[in-house]
Amino acid sequence: MQRWQATPRLGQHLLCNPTTRPFLRRSLKLLVIWAMSVALLGGVGRAAEERVSIAGLDVVIWQPDETTPAALPIVVFSHGFHGCATQSRFLTTALASAGYLVVAPNHRDATCNSGSARWIDRPEQRFVEPETWDETSFRDRADDIIHLVAALKTTSAWRSRIDWQRFGLVGHSLGGYTVLGLGGAWPSWKLDGVKAVLALSPYVQLFLVRRTLAGLGAPVMYQGGTLDFGITPALHKAMGAYDPRRRRNTMSS
Repeated sequence: MQRWQATPRLGQHLLCNPTTRPFLRRSLKLLVIWAMSVALLGGVGRAAEERVSIAGLDVVIWQPDETTPAALPIVVFSHGFHGCATQSRFLTTALASAGYLVVAPNHRDATCNSGSARWIDRPEQRFVEPETWDETSFRDRADDIIHLVAALKTTSAWRSRIDWQRFGLVGHSLGGYTVLGLGGAWPSWKLDGVKAVLALSPYVQLFLVRRTLAGLGAPVMYQGGTLDFGITPALHKAMGAYDPRRRRNTMSS
């Protein structure tokens, strides 16, 4: 029988438990490797964050901290239901540090970053009833990004700073639904010029029901979490969003 040594601190419990020692050793090794990499490479890249109003939207913009005369590739980020523009700051900051201009609007359902929605507010459509969704479902989110992009293209302060030949969309959860729709999964939403779509744990069940993923006009990367039981099965299961057979069957039907 395994015995636990009585110790006053959680950290000591972990160290004394034989089953956790390998995990702790690996974690310490990874920490040392990360610290050495930062020291050798001169530190982690930095990004500047700015909150602005564009097209009547509350928008957060991240850009490389170092000024560059060249136009920057652009990524527009759409947050999840009851999230907000800054919900994935670790990701948006990392993208900006890598040389991208990252633009994230607060949608109407935002509850943080000065969003006016409340956690108790119910969605306009039930997520457990994907068959009831259509191109009007959360259309306001698509309109937010369409208007934002149009303003960036016509505003003198931004249009010369953006390389629209390198334009990508990133979205999380309901934001993943939003960017897939803009990528062509909803034909009436399709946004011209999108070169790539990154869908992070996206709500895709309705697209599977409607069989519209064949309308996507740009490469798509799907991401799901191992314990995200509500989303990930719809991505990787047989005939899920990521299954090439679904795309072929949809295009031929």
